[in-house]
Amino acid sequence: MKLIRTCQLHKTLCLVLFIIMKNLIRNPTLQFAQTKNRQGCLLKNMSIMKRQFIQFFSIWVFLLCLGPGIQAQVVFPPDFEQTVRRDYEQLSDPEETFDAYFSYRKTAFIDKYNIEHRLAAAYEPCQGNHTPCGNGDFETGLDSNEWSGAYGVYANYPNALTDGFSPLNLALSNSNARQTLVAVGNDPITGISQVAPGGSTQAIRLGNTAVGRGVELISKRFTVMPGQTIIGFQYAVVLQKPTGHPNGNQPKFFVRVIDCADGSELRDVCNLGNNSNMVIADEDNPFFMSMTYNGNELKYTDWMCAQINLSQHVGKTVTIQFINMDCLQGQHFGYTYLDNVCVTTNCKTGDVRLRGVPACGPGRICVDFNLPEANGITGTAQIDLQIYQDGSLIHTMQSPSFIAGSNYCFYVDPAQIPGMNTNLSGYDFSIVGNFGINGISLAPITIGNPPDGQTTGQNNDVGLSCITQCCPGKNLIKNPGFELGNQSFSSG
Repeated sequence: MKLIRTCQLHKTLCLVLFIIMKNLIRNPTLQFAQTKNRQGCLLKNMSIMKRQFIQFFSIWVFLLCLGPGIQAQVVFPPDFEQTVRRDYEQLSDPEETFDAYFSYRKTAFIDKYNIEHRLAAAYEPCQGNHTPCGNGDFETGLDSNEWSGAYGVYANYPNALTDGFSPLNLALSNSNARQTLVAVGNDPITGISQVAPGGSTQAIRLGNTAVGRGVELISKRFTVMPGQTIIGFQYAVVLQKPTGHPNGNQPKFFVRVIDCADGSELRDVCNLGNNSNMVIADEDNPFFMSMTYNGNELKYTDWMCAQINLSQHVGKTVTIQFINMDCLQGQHFGYTYLDNVCVTTNCKTGDVRLRGVPACGPGRICVDFNLPEANGITGTAQIDLQIYQDGSLIHTMQSPSFIAGSNYCFYVDPAQIPGMNTNLSGYDFSIVGNFGINGISLAPITIGNPPDGQTTGQNNDVGLSCITQCCPGKNLIKNPGFELGNQSFSSG
């Protein structure tokens, strides 16, 4: 790649020219023949210049020495058009002329150059210091102390995006509306709620209805702590459904988690359904509704629940990214609503809640659950009880698969659990609800933060044995084991 700057003055040469100008001010009659400097800039006969012009020019040279130089001019590689044409011919279903595609690639090339040469702010995923859940509900707006943002085009994803947020109040049709703060109300196209159910008053919309291979995201960087390994969130998508496009070329929403130690992507930490971290318009998923918009098929969902599971990455500093992306072919859009980061409630895709837990010894761990329902179709639920000791998974108990019902209990006898260390004080557990509908697996929901489970710390969710009361038989002392707290006793 050949990149040049027109008449860019090296600082050393700048200083030399400044000294010459200074001498000219002292002796303005000094004669110079017409010559060219090292950058090809013409120096004319100085005897005809006035002292005032020489003074102005010397100041200009001095200021130029302090700055980065004149605006960069990008020169494209000799084979640039040939490369772009080859890429165009490999598109499975091109939706625009080569000239339009070539213009897009030139713009992307210039944007990338400006970012790489610090002429535009570059998005760095692992910069910033945020908390996992701060400003996750967006009720106070979009806090730049808790979120980072970026935007750009598909050709420059993921390494050459522009850092920052777009104005937060732009219309859905505005191509510059990358991250938009929305309030209670309905989506102007589909009519779905712009905020999550359950009392939310604000949310973030990623993307817009403009086409052109746009990419936008918001992200958080934090260190994974033992008691906060599950990061829930709620989202709704509006995606055009182009025919004949491979899945990878469709408009999409996806979640990406980066290990900031080496910049690698952590795999298998977010399941948005079908064991994928990506959502595209799915004809077989009854949670997708359909309509026609501007002559094109549009698929959209109501609010969905999902989680990021970082239980295998405690102690790592990571960045989680919520990313919206238009169609790769260039003529279809997608946008996403995001809300309630760290909260998963009112989940129409299936939900599970803890109902009862023994304090110690053998007992029942009980849950309530909701089956997924969409467009008159009822899905299935299957519940896992995961048991941990010393931070390691030692056993999983599984429920049957349910097509009806709303609750289930696991009977747990620590003495009968394979691998249970009875020399420890207790065990930890988490609940995982696995849901499906119409042959499609949906996002699982976890209760607790494995491996610590329900309470931060290890081996402290359920005690292995209960303390025997000192006085068997009839006991006239109320609440002798303090199960009800410090009742019936007072201190002297």
